[in-house]
Amino acid sequence: MKRRAKAMSDHLDKIKKLLRLSKSSNAHEAELALARAMELAMKHGIDLAELADDAEAGGIVHRWFPLKARLAREWKLALNIAANFFEVSPCVCRNRRQVLFVGREDAITVADYIVTFLVRESRRLCAAYAEEVKAARRKMTSGKRAAFISGFFTAIGAKLTEGRFDMMRENDRFAIVLRTEKEKRDGEMGRVIGKTKTLPIKKVKRSAATLAGWMAGETTNLQRPLDGAANADGALSQGTLTLT
Repeated sequence: MKRRAKAMSDHLDKIKKLLRLSKSSNAHEAELALARAMELAMKHGIDLAELADDAEAGGIVHRWFPLKARLAREWKLALNIAANFFEVSPCVCRNRRQVLFVGREDAITVADYIVTFLVRESRRLCAAYAEEVKAARRKMTSGKRAAFISGFFTAIGAKLTEGRFDMMRENDRFAIVLRTEKEKRDGEMGRVIGKTKTLPIKKVKRSAATLAGWMAGETTNLQRPLDGAANADGALSQGTLTLT
């Protein structure tokens, strides 16, 4: 029992230290520290909000981001990933031309990083695939692009789902922490927005492009830092899951 308590105390101290590092003026250092703190908190069933007094992790907050006119598929799917796996709740407000994110301050920052990274990476890999298609004397159509992007994000979601199941097997508090935070976010969303509705994402027909996208997603490392991510234009500025 004492050994387990000591281990938990060590985990808490490490997370607090990472949260302090997340205030660093070095964008890369701050992003990596936040991502690592969130990973450790999920693994050991620790609610970051409980550490607010010691490391300024903060409670549930909301942040607004500008909304561009076109909701590109990759933005919608990236925001879907953030909503399902990174403890934030997004909502598109068309009348305000803004997107709202609800969650802990640190979770919103990590989601910003993840969404920006996934959109950039999916576009980069899709462009490379388009070159392969052209080299084979075939036409790169909008349908193939949509299929590639869908395959990429399906693979990302599958990897994250597997990781979450592993965490639940290792720590029975993990699911309770997730459910409690979701309830808090729902309450804040209701307070700020009120009633919302689901924004559907159009399905695409499976093809060779879908498989190519899946393979690209399988080899994508979510821990790889973004160059200039903190100042990237368009982060969390398009597409999401709900509408007011």
